[in-house]
Amino acid sequence: MKKSPANLLMMLLHKLTPSCDIVTRKVSESLDRKLNLWEKIQVSLHLMVCEFCNRYRDQLLAIHQTLERHSHAGEPPPELGSLSEEAKAKMKQALQKKRGER
Repeated sequence: MKKSPANLLMMLLHKLTPSCDIVTRKVSESLDRKLNLWEKIQVSLHLMVCEFCNRYRDQLLAIHQTLERHSHAGEPPPELGSLSEEAKAKMKQALQKKRGER
């Protein structure tokens, strides 16, 4: 089966850009410092072909913007609530079970 030029280009871009691990780290760093030109190019190219990193970037930006709004307003971030004791116990039990499987 023959691949279209667009698919070949996307595969090439994906192979030439940094891994998702590196890109997500760079996206996070970009909130604290300016990325240099090469980093910006690499991240932009990767984001063109990776929906997961795009989603991560969108979520991170939404969280960052929410925290920025609340910090400038002089009020604490909204209360997120907490898990019930029953939910905590279930999670702890699941983690212990998972650790025992290794």
